[in-house]
Amino acid sequence: MDVVVVQGTASGGGSGGAPIIRTTTPPEVLRHNISHEQLVMLADLKRDGISGLAWASLGIAGGAFPGTAEALIKAYFTVPAAALTPLGLANVALFLVGAAICAVCFIVAASRGQRAKTIFEEIASQPVSRT
Repeated sequence: MDVVVVQGTASGGGSGGAPIIRTTTPPEVLRHNISHEQLVMLADLKRDGISGLAWASLGIAGGAFPGTAEALIKAYFTVPAAALTPLGLANVALFLVGAAICAVCFIVAASRGQRAKTIFEEIASQPVSRT
C-alpha cells in the first residue's frame, strides 16, 4: 500500500496553516467474478436486524393497542370522562413508542432495499462474459 505524507503546513511549517495531508492508495483493485444467480441471492440477502426490530416494535404497538384504545375511549369519549390511569398512560406511551420505532425501521429498511436494488442493477448492467 502506498502512503503519501505531506509534512508541515501550507505556511511553511508554522502554526495556523493548512493541516498535514495523508492519503493512501490500495495496492490493487480487487474484482470479483460472480454468477447472476449469486448476484440475485446477494441482493436479496438481509444482513441487519432492522427488519427484526421493526416487527418487534410492531408487536409491542399491537399488544399495547387494546389497552390504549380502552384508556383513550374512557378518557375522551365517555360521559362522565374518566382520568387516564398510570396503566392507561403506560399503554399509550408503549403504543406511541412502538409505532414510531416501527415506522422509522420500515422507512430505513425500504431505503436500504432500494440501495441494494440500485447496486444490483448497476452490477447487472455491466458487460457479461459467457463461460
